[in-house]
Amino acid sequence: MNGKHYFFPSKGIIDEKMIHAVWPFDILDFVKECGDAGRTVNPRLLEFSKTLDPEDNPVLILVHLKRK
Repeated sequence: MNGKHYFFPSKGIIDEKMIHAVWPFDILDFVKECGDAGRTVNPRLLEFSKTLDPEDNPVLILVHLKRK
């Protein structure tokens, strides 16, 4: 969620996987900012954010790349 709109694998790329970590409070802030600005939040992200506590450990994101 670098820049809040783009995914950047800040923790690296291994095999066909990109890795990124996001603090829960960043996700919660993003959802709140979108709501305050009247922007639509992806329903899956909105549901996921309801399970987060700002004091939780970072959320690890693994993206599996497709082979062509």
